[in-house]
Amino acid sequence: MTDPAKNRLQDSVILIAGAASGIGAAIARRCVAEGAKVVCADYDLEPATKLAEALGPSAAACRCDVTKIDSARSAVHFAEQKFGRLDGLVHNAAAPSTSATVVDLDESAWRHEIDVGLTGAFLMSKFAVPLISRWPMPASALPICSTASPSRTRSPPPRPSCYLPTLPSLPDPTCSWTAAMRRAEPVFPKEFP
Repeated sequence: MTDPAKNRLQDSVILIAGAASGIGAAIARRCVAEGAKVVCADYDLEPATKLAEALGPSAAACRCDVTKIDSARSAVHFAEQKFGRLDGLVHNAAAPSTSATVVDLDESAWRHEIDVGLTGAFLMSKFAVPLISRWPMPASALPICSTASPSRTRSPPPRPSCYLPTLPSLPDPTCSWTAAMRRAEPVFPKEFP
């Protein structure tokens, strides 16, 4: 019996922001296993490059600071130049977290978390969605959301106060940003196959 997921993404090109490690790297591996070509975009280029090299000719890496408009634009342009198209965007980028509470959290850490989680999703979508929308096949822009999101649980999450406000904010704006596409929905890591 053949695995129906084996070629589910055949010939698709997926840009993954925050692909150098963890969930982003796992998504990149899974996409390639299912037939896609991937761009591993990350603030930290060295591990993103190592991942892309390990994945072979179906992967490429680029540096991307999702909080900077020119960097977001360049990552999307790189994907198009490298593979000729773009069929999907995964916004998995996240700022390094601290264990600070709202009382002792530094304002700059708060702003950085918001910039990466929200502004980053906006900037990546701003440039990816028009390119994705050119193609007739089903396409997606997927923000990766934590299962610790207040909309997903009532118990206090283990993450610091600056991480959580970005989570419930992503699904609705992302859906409106991608109205021209066929599909846009948040993916929660626990639910990723």
